[in-house]
Amino acid sequence: MSVQLIDSHCHIDFPAFDPDRAAIMAACQQLGINRIVVPGVSADRFAEQLAVVQQFQGLSPAFGLHPCFLTKQLIPDLDCVRQYCIENDACAVGEIGLDFYSGRDNQALQMELFEAQLQLASELSLPVILHCRKAHNEILHALKKLNFSQRGVIHAFNANHQIAKRYVDFGFVLGIGGLVARSNTHKLRQSIRTVGLAHLVLETDAPDMTPPGLSRRNTPENIPVIAEHLANVLKLDFYTIANTTAENTEAVFSLT
Repeated sequence: MSVQLIDSHCHIDFPAFDPDRAAIMAACQQLGINRIVVPGVSADRFAEQLAVVQQFQGLSPAFGLHPCFLTKQLIPDLDCVRQYCIENDACAVGEIGLDFYSGRDNQALQMELFEAQLQLASELSLPVILHCRKAHNEILHALKKLNFSQRGVIHAFNANHQIAKRYVDFGFVLGIGGLVARSNTHKLRQSIRTVGLAHLVLETDAPDMTPPGLSRRNTPENIPVIAEHLANVLKLDFYTIANTTAENTEAVFSLT
């Protein structure tokens, strides 16, 4: 039986992969990982990100301003996101969102930039890739306030099933990564079972978020490991998990 796997969130352009990126991409092909979505995080990295995307087959770029990488050049940076999305067939605006972890003192600035990027995604008819820490209610409020209807992925999801259902009601899918392999993620597992496979995609967030028990640096080669753990949670076979999450990813990002 053939298998199709997609990593819906991997920073394969990051310098951590400079020594062996080509070998990793070749290994992914052997594993049936035929598509990787590569989100952007800051305007000053878009050129390097695009160079990597253009070097290998099967890489789909998204461009966005991550809340942890804010600069004071908001207007020029937003113009850069717009330009790169339009000129380079972006599959999404992202990685964008809110990060209120450890009481960050720039929450108002984060919200301003987040709402501006949601509006940009609506203007360009693109989905979004959402980053969220300690800010689900604020993100959901912004989606409702702006009447956002372009869908997207809530990346690295790890919240309760009520929050999960609210995202699904907005047309979002949940990004499931290495956290699903941890034995103490009970609320995540309940959320997964509540929304069901139709609303899930696989991701690594490599080089971060390594599943427990594996090497320190995460790579997209670990997507099958995540798929196996998700199969255990949902009591489904590996091939159903792999192929259905791939189809879900293709649908939300309009990948062909």
